[in-house]
Amino acid sequence: MSYERTGFASTIQSGDLSGALYDANTVVSARINYSVSPLMDVSLIYSVVAARDPFGNLVYNGGLIPGTTASLLIEMQIRL
Repeated sequence: MSYERTGFASTIQSGDLSGALYDANTVVSARINYSVSPLMDVSLIYSVVAARDPFGNLVYNGGLIPGTTASLLIEMQIRL
């Protein structure tokens, strides 16, 4: 599991932590690694991010927090 947030330090410095730990600047991910051979791993990465329309604007579902969308990534890692 990982939690990534752009502008985290500035949010803490401003003292405004009311609901700010998950917003449009946040990505939450989970990763599962599987060793295929001694030289290669395959990773499945599932991430949840803020939903955006085709123009890059945030999509809100009637609240203050933007809607979310999920992405799935398959990554191959080769050790040399």
